[in-house]
Amino acid sequence: MKNFIVYKKNLPEGASLAVYNNDDLIFTSCGKWLYPLFEFELFLNSYSGPHEHLAAHDTVIGKAAAVLMLHLGITHIYANLASRLAVEFIEKINQKTDQKIDFAWGAVVDRLLCATEGQLEDLNDIDEMYRLILQRNSSDRRKN
Repeated sequence: MKNFIVYKKNLPEGASLAVYNNDDLIFTSCGKWLYPLFEFELFLNSYSGPHEHLAAHDTVIGKAAAVLMLHLGITHIYANLASRLAVEFIEKINQKTDQKIDFAWGAVVDRLLCATEGQLEDLNDIDEMYRLILQRNSSDRRKN
Protein backbone atom coordinates (compact mmCIF):
# COMPACT_ATOMS: atom_id res chain seq x y z
CA MET A 1 0.00 0.00 0.00
CA LYS A 2 1.28 3.45 -0.90
CA ASN A 3 1.00 6.62 1.21
CA PHE A 4 -2.75 6.66 0.70
CA ILE A 5 -3.16 10.39 1.23
CA VAL A 6 -3.38 11.71 -2.31
CA TYR A 7 -7.19 11.81 -2.11
CA LYS A 8 -6.92 14.61 0.48
CA LYS A 9 -4.95 16.83 -1.91
CA ASN A 10 -6.49 19.17 -4.50
CA LEU A 11 -8.94 17.69 -6.97
CA PRO A 12 -7.74 17.21 -10.54
CA GLU A 13 -8.46 20.24 -12.75
CA GLY A 14 -12.19 20.62 -13.41
CA ALA A 15 -13.21 17.58 -11.35
CA SER A 16 -15.90 17.64 -8.68
CA LEU A 17 -15.21 14.02 -7.63
CA ALA A 18 -12.07 11.92 -7.74
CA VAL A 19 -11.94 8.29 -6.58
CA TYR A 20 -8.74 6.44 -5.85
CA ASN A 21 -7.74 2.88 -5.08
CA ASN A 22 -4.88 3.44 -2.67
CA ASP A 23 -3.11 6.37 -4.37
CA ASP A 24 -4.08 5.38 -7.92
CA LEU A 25 -6.69 7.62 -9.51
CA ILE A 26 -9.37 5.36 -11.02
CA PHE A 27 -12.28 7.74 -11.67
CA THR A 28 -13.11 11.44 -12.02
CA SER A 29 -16.26 13.37 -12.80
CA CYS A 30 -17.10 17.03 -13.22
CA GLY A 31 -20.83 16.53 -12.56
CA LYS A 32 -22.96 18.15 -9.90
CA TRP A 33 -25.22 16.94 -7.06
CA LEU A 34 -25.04 13.14 -6.66
CA TYR A 35 -24.63 12.37 -10.36
CA PRO A 36 -20.85 11.77 -10.13
CA LEU A 37 -21.47 9.05 -7.54
CA PHE A 38 -24.08 7.41 -9.76
CA GLU A 39 -21.55 7.60 -12.60
CA PHE A 40 -18.98 5.95 -10.34
CA GLU A 41 -21.45 3.18 -9.49
CA LEU A 42 -21.85 2.47 -13.22
CA PHE A 43 -18.08 2.61 -13.64
CA LEU A 44 -17.62 -0.04 -10.94
CA ASN A 45 -19.92 -2.41 -12.86
CA SER A 46 -17.36 -2.63 -15.67
CA TYR A 47 -14.13 -1.87 -13.80
CA SER A 48 -11.97 -4.95 -13.48
CA GLY A 49 -9.10 -3.33 -11.59
CA PRO A 50 -8.57 -3.47 -7.84
CA HIS A 51 -10.86 -1.53 -5.57
CA GLU A 52 -10.16 -2.81 -2.08
CA HIS A 53 -9.01 0.52 -0.64
CA LEU A 54 -11.32 3.13 -2.12
CA ALA A 55 -10.87 6.77 -1.24
CA ALA A 56 -12.79 9.75 -2.57
CA HIS A 57 -12.39 13.52 -2.68
CA ASP A 58 -15.65 15.33 -3.36
CA THR A 59 -16.35 19.03 -3.43
CA VAL A 60 -19.51 18.79 -1.29
CA ILE A 61 -20.73 15.90 0.82
CA GLY A 62 -24.12 15.86 2.44
CA LYS A 63 -25.79 12.90 4.06
CA ALA A 64 -26.96 11.49 0.70
CA ALA A 65 -23.43 11.52 -0.74
CA ALA A 66 -22.13 9.88 2.45
CA VAL A 67 -24.75 7.13 2.11
CA LEU A 68 -23.85 6.53 -1.54
CA MET A 69 -20.12 6.45 -0.80
CA LEU A 70 -20.55 3.87 1.96
CA HIS A 71 -22.85 1.83 -0.27
CA LEU A 72 -20.12 1.84 -2.94
CA GLY A 73 -17.43 0.71 -0.51
CA ILE A 74 -15.60 4.02 -0.17
CA THR A 75 -14.09 4.10 3.31
CA HIS A 76 -11.73 7.09 3.08
CA ILE A 77 -13.54 10.33 2.32
CA TYR A 78 -12.45 13.95 2.02
CA ALA A 79 -14.87 16.81 1.36
CA ASN A 80 -14.06 20.42 0.64
CA LEU A 81 -17.40 21.13 2.31
CA ALA A 82 -19.37 18.68 4.48
CA SER A 83 -22.76 18.98 6.11
CA ARG A 84 -23.23 18.40 9.81
CA LEU A 85 -25.73 15.65 8.89
CA ALA A 86 -23.06 13.79 6.93
CA VAL A 87 -20.55 14.14 9.77
CA GLU A 88 -23.05 12.90 12.37
CA PHE A 89 -24.15 10.02 10.14
CA ILE A 90 -20.60 8.75 9.66
CA GLU A 91 -19.85 9.22 13.37
CA LYS A 92 -22.85 6.96 14.16
CA ILE A 93 -21.61 4.36 11.66
CA ASN A 94 -18.15 4.48 13.24
CA GLN A 95 -19.62 3.86 16.70
CA LYS A 96 -21.23 0.62 15.48
CA THR A 97 -18.29 -0.99 13.65
CA ASP A 98 -14.64 -1.86 14.07
CA GLN A 99 -13.86 -0.82 10.48
CA LYS A 100 -13.89 2.95 10.83
CA ILE A 101 -14.73 5.32 8.00
CA ASP A 102 -12.00 7.95 7.66
CA PHE A 103 -13.91 11.20 7.01
CA ALA A 104 -12.24 14.61 6.86
CA TRP A 105 -13.31 17.97 5.49
CA GLY A 106 -12.10 21.48 4.84
CA ALA A 107 -15.24 23.20 6.17
CA VAL A 108 -18.55 22.12 7.65
CA VAL A 109 -21.99 23.71 7.41
CA ASP A 110 -25.09 22.89 9.40
CA ARG A 111 -26.96 21.62 6.34
CA LEU A 112 -26.89 21.79 2.59
CA LEU A 113 -29.68 23.65 0.81
CA CYS A 114 -30.92 20.47 -0.81
CA ALA A 115 -34.26 18.69 -0.50
CA THR A 116 -32.50 15.32 -0.26
CA GLU A 117 -30.66 16.45 2.87
CA GLY A 118 -33.99 17.19 4.54
CA GLN A 119 -35.55 13.90 3.44
CA LEU A 120 -32.72 11.89 5.00
CA GLU A 121 -32.26 13.95 8.15
CA ASP A 122 -34.07 11.61 10.56
CA LEU A 123 -33.24 8.32 8.78
CA ASN A 124 -30.43 5.96 9.74
CA ASP A 125 -30.90 2.76 7.73
CA ILE A 126 -28.44 2.81 4.81
CA ASP A 127 -30.55 0.51 2.62
CA GLU A 128 -33.70 2.60 3.11
CA MET A 129 -31.82 5.83 2.42
CA TYR A 130 -30.19 4.32 -0.67
CA ARG A 131 -33.63 3.38 -2.06
CA LEU A 132 -34.93 6.91 -1.41
CA ILE A 133 -31.90 8.42 -3.14
CA LEU A 134 -32.41 6.15 -6.15
CA GLN A 135 -36.09 7.15 -6.33
CA ARG A 136 -35.14 10.81 -6.13
CA ASN A 137 -32.53 10.37 -8.85
CA SER A 138 -35.04 8.58 -11.12
CA SER A 139 -37.66 11.31 -10.72
CA ASP A 140 -35.06 14.07 -11.28
CA ARG A 141 -33.82 12.41 -14.47
CA ARG A 142 -37.40 12.07 -15.81
CA LYS A 143 -37.94 15.82 -15.31
CA ASN A 144 -34.86 16.69 -17.38
